[in-house]
Amino acid sequence: MDSDLIKDEIKRRIDIADVISQYVPLQRAGRRLKACCPFHQEKTPSFYVDPQGGFWKCFGCGAGGDVFSFVMQMEGLTFVEAGERLAEKVGLEWKTAPDAAERTQRRREAQSVNDVAAAFFADNLYKDPSAEHARAYVKKRGFTGETVKLFRLGYALDGWDGLLRHLRTRGVDEATAESMGLVKLGDHGGRYDVFRNRLMFPITDVTGKIIAFGGRTLSADDPAKYLNSPETSVFKKGQTVYALSLARQAIAELGYCIVVEGYTDVISLHQAGIRNVVACLGTAMTADHLKLLRRYTERVTLTYDADAAGMQAALRNVALFEGSGVDVRVAVLPPGEDPDECVRRVGQEGFRELLSGAVPVAEYELRMVFAKYADQGADGLARAAQEATEILARIPDRVRRDEFISRAADSWGAGNAGRTEMMERALRLELQRHLASSRAPRLAAGMSPRDRGHIFETAIRHANSPIPLRVGLLQEEILAPALNDRDVAVFVLSRLSPEEFPDESLRSIAEVMAERVQDTATSLSGVVFEAFEGNEAVLERLYDIALPERPPLDRELLEANIAALKRYLAAGGLQELFEVDSAADGSAGPNAEAVEDFAELEKRVIEKLSSGDFDPDDPDVARFMQAQARVRGRGSKEYVDYDSTVTARERPGPQDAGIGANGGE
Repeated sequence: MDSDLIKDEIKRRIDIADVISQYVPLQRAGRRLKACCPFHQEKTPSFYVDPQGGFWKCFGCGAGGDVFSFVMQMEGLTFVEAGERLAEKVGLEWKTAPDAAERTQRRREAQSVNDVAAAFFADNLYKDPSAEHARAYVKKRGFTGETVKLFRLGYALDGWDGLLRHLRTRGVDEATAESMGLVKLGDHGGRYDVFRNRLMFPITDVTGKIIAFGGRTLSADDPAKYLNSPETSVFKKGQTVYALSLARQAIAELGYCIVVEGYTDVISLHQAGIRNVVACLGTAMTADHLKLLRRYTERVTLTYDADAAGMQAALRNVALFEGSGVDVRVAVLPPGEDPDECVRRVGQEGFRELLSGAVPVAEYELRMVFAKYADQGADGLARAAQEATEILARIPDRVRRDEFISRAADSWGAGNAGRTEMMERALRLELQRHLASSRAPRLAAGMSPRDRGHIFETAIRHANSPIPLRVGLLQEEILAPALNDRDVAVFVLSRLSPEEFPDESLRSIAEVMAERVQDTATSLSGVVFEAFEGNEAVLERLYDIALPERPPLDRELLEANIAALKRYLAAGGLQELFEVDSAADGSAGPNAEAVEDFAELEKRVIEKLSSGDFDPDDPDVARFMQAQARVRGRGSKEYVDYDSTVTARERPGPQDAGIGANGGE
């Protein structure tokens, strides 16, 4: 059986609600289930599970998929790893290509070897007479027995082959142990332990499986204070975050992640009740670290001493942070204090209050520059502007860069309006010179939508769509009840052919419904979902249609919506883009001139966004946003109360339904 067939069989056998309920408590919501999303912080549940269709969707953060995608995101697994885990649950064997099977076997061997080593290290710490100084160190740090067990701390004996001999007794191949970075090949051919006389910190992946070790020396004359496992087939330092398996739930609940420098910093804060804390392996945070953390949050607070190596590395990474889509901030600890000392002094609440003052990395660096030149008069202003320009130039988005210019000038001015104005002028002049000399390109693509805020998102999202948004939502209101009830599907398809849905994605959904409506006794959502597996554009629309809770079917309203779509098609579609409110009898006709004006206006706004010459106060932008608001309505998230955008009259019946008729949300 190939992997596609196994996947289908797993989805047929497994209860997606049973799998998801192991991570979040699900509540009944009609025939669906709901919960607060495990992937972002929220107070009102917007995470829905459709057991019958076999898929899930969060309407808060936009994540969604089937049981495979849920396990992959929740556990940080590859598709094959998720497949293996789910196959085991339903009593199947996951078979893949030969090379994949070989990789899986190597990974299992590595896990087994690391588990044996971790147990050996832990046993040493608890029982070995020669580990008394290691136990004293743990006690001095204030780590409780519960904390030691939670983080699986251990001790590597002060000898050349203690672990090696233990692995032999457990039947572990020496070459495998070497490939895991636990032993080394000596100059004369023999092997010896990599970690000796060190307090051991197991490093896990996001599922809690041990993939490597870190060791802190307990010898005063050892120059290497910390030693990590070398990179292996299962351990990549730049892609691994220490203690994420223990912190991810708290990160999701609290909505942000604290990053500190070392193992003991993490452990101390966890023990103090601050559990949304991790450490990156190495001083510099990488793009892969941010990508991994972004699965759980879009807010990261770096918590370092001002002179820490991690702080210096962070200040070199402004461009990386700005382009990551993650809000990375800096909270500086009091001089000379590490997180352990700080939380002991101020307590959990005091430490979190310290974090509340965190600022963006670029802003922190600007403050440091200004502090250096604050008392040096005009010469100091010039030097501060030059150094600040180097920082500002690493911020790719122009709008965000302008925001930091204003903040920087305010900081320099310290309430003195003239001083503030001088700094802003100096910064803009220096930045203009810098960008001109380096020929820095103006970036439009690849930026976070928040860089241009709601205007950017609105313009780009709908720029290439020939279908007005209200008409698109009208089609969704027609298809939604059909997806959830076969008899309704038969009714809808008897009045509208798939070709009559203007939206391409919705037309594709209607085509599959027409093909499969006789194949299923009740809901079509599951079979339609399977038909578009891998087609992200259509799946996104399908989630939006199928998962929200909706009121009981109103057959008259459904007929009114179908009639309204028919009138839209008969009129050539033009009147919907920019028309005046329809009269009660639906007599208002097309306004081709308004449509042409809107298209030209939209074109100008898109060109300005793309070129970088963008001003939110531009009259074209204001007109464009007013026009979009008229088309979109005033509802939240695009589930719009259309009637509020047409008139205040009662919702129309079949005889007088305008384009605004809908089922509401």
